[in-house]
Amino acid sequence: MKKFLYLAAACLLAACNGGEEPEQQPSLEVKPLQLDFAAADAAPQEITVTAVGVEWEYILSGGASEWVTVDDSREGVLTVSVADNPAQERRTASLAVNPQGNIKVKPRSVTIAQAGNDTPVVYSLTVEPAALTFEPENAPAQEVKVTTEGEGLMWSTEVEEVARGWITVTERDGGFTVVVADNPGQAPRSGNITVVPDSEAASPKVVRVTQQELVLPPSLDIALNNGASPEEGFVLDYRGQTDGDYNILVTAVNVEWRVSVRYESGTDEGWIKANAIDFDDDTRVSIVGGIENESPEPRVGWVVVSSDAEGVGSYEVKVTQEGKPDFISTLEEDVDFGQFTKSRIIVSPNDYWRHDEVTAWEIMCWDEGVEFIENPPFPEQPRFEGTGGRISFTLITEVLEKNDDNVYILPDGIYTVVANFDDNPDLKQPGNISAGVAGNYLHPIWPRYAWFVRMENGVYNGEACIRSGTMTVTNIGEDEYEIVFEFESDAGYRVEGSYKGTFDIRVG
Repeated sequence: MKKFLYLAAACLLAACNGGEEPEQQPSLEVKPLQLDFAAADAAPQEITVTAVGVEWEYILSGGASEWVTVDDSREGVLTVSVADNPAQERRTASLAVNPQGNIKVKPRSVTIAQAGNDTPVVYSLTVEPAALTFEPENAPAQEVKVTTEGEGLMWSTEVEEVARGWITVTERDGGFTVVVADNPGQAPRSGNITVVPDSEAASPKVVRVTQQELVLPPSLDIALNNGASPEEGFVLDYRGQTDGDYNILVTAVNVEWRVSVRYESGTDEGWIKANAIDFDDDTRVSIVGGIENESPEPRVGWVVVSSDAEGVGSYEVKVTQEGKPDFISTLEEDVDFGQFTKSRIIVSPNDYWRHDEVTAWEIMCWDEGVEFIENPPFPEQPRFEGTGGRISFTLITEVLEKNDDNVYILPDGIYTVVANFDDNPDLKQPGNISAGVAGNYLHPIWPRYAWFVRMENGVYNGEACIRSGTMTVTNIGEDEYEIVFEFESDAGYRVEGSYKGTFDIRVG
């Protein structure tokens, strides 16, 4: 509320001085500086505000408006009234009168004081009960009684934010009703209901609500990550390799479980490894092979998942390992792959670190329909795509030394397929080619030693493990070769063709 007071006497004085108006100094005064009120039935009191050349406004201190009323309808006068003080303690407030637009004029303050009540009104609030416990499911509603002391005392309820999704409160005269939603979790939960009085003279009260956890009956379930039933189970190849990860996903509720392995009577044991693994988001049994079946007959075992609760579980997951075949080629026919024109050669000459007695050449050749993706975007791995054939092998020549020109010549001559170098390291002699062996998880992208593989639209659909035969090399020009392949697979079929072109040589 802004006020501006012009003094008529000042105007008259200016007229008597021949029209020369004396300079007025802005000022602001209030009287009295303190008002004292009785605790009850106190009469209103006035504050006189005298302002010269300045506007002003008044402001009550925070919270004082609850019991102090100011009437500013009269010019230059503020009429102050107070409500009865229900409390025994004396209370005070501050009324500030502030100048507007003139920082040179000091603000004024009036203290408003009210005596304490000799017979104070007592406000209080109680709740009964102060704690509620609910069942996890289908819990009936419960009642809370609210008792107040002090005339006109009202109250309301507030559910804490984290519990508003499952606690519902319905207020009524003298109390409120509490309803909870079903607890879907396996842990208890709790929340607070605060009963808030409308007077600061009474303290809020808290009702603690607890809901018990849902106790599920004991259970044990499994699922195979390959989608098969436990009776179908998993199949390992004769080398003990798996077609991807083999896992039994275990869902256990309120039971302890264990894993064991049993084998078909009269057969070898120890070729199945079953490891229980507990991840943050699931529990599983990982099936690991790795032990070769030397017999041509398949063998069977079972991974047993059982619990400590009677009547819960157990499950038996069948694991079959194929017998060792007479051959590992999948192509059971003669192959004439025609003429290859593309190559990728890795030669390993001696250097500062390598001091071998011979030099190894890793050679891959393929036809026009196949493309080598050497630098795919991360995290993809190098691979071959397209449709056609590819042959890969490792051969040995006389020792070569690394040179700055990066020129390495494959000697002319006939190279012969011998037993694989892993089992027969003494066969690493010039003119020898290592026979192919069963590959690991990188097969057939990166076969081990001598293999022919066939693919269609990037999918491998035929493989021949080369175990015998010869390769004839003829250097027909500057770094240009003609090679004739006359190989035989482990299945006894011919693998024949040729290569003509330059070598794409890398140093290993």
